[in-house]
Amino acid sequence: MVRILLASRNPKKLEEMRRILAEHLQDVEVLGLDDVPAYDEPVEDRPTFAGNALLKARAGLAAPRWQRCVALPPSRAQNGS
Repeated sequence: MVRILLASRNPKKLEEMRRILAEHLQDVEVLGLDDVPAYDEPVEDRPTFAGNALLKARAGLAAPRWQRCVALPPSRAQNGS
């Protein structure tokens, strides 16, 4: 099973990502911040949604549990471009 960390506590975002991925992939589990051990979350100080999303993804990856994962930038559909 592939586990994906969505660096969010927003239940609507989590459900949307689970739904989208379930339509295209099997054996994928989407985890939110409340599903993993706590880690220091960064201040969202980037000027764009995409910048803040990447900042949060990198912070999540820096947490010991996620050292073997890859951070992907948000898609154009996600950042409103």
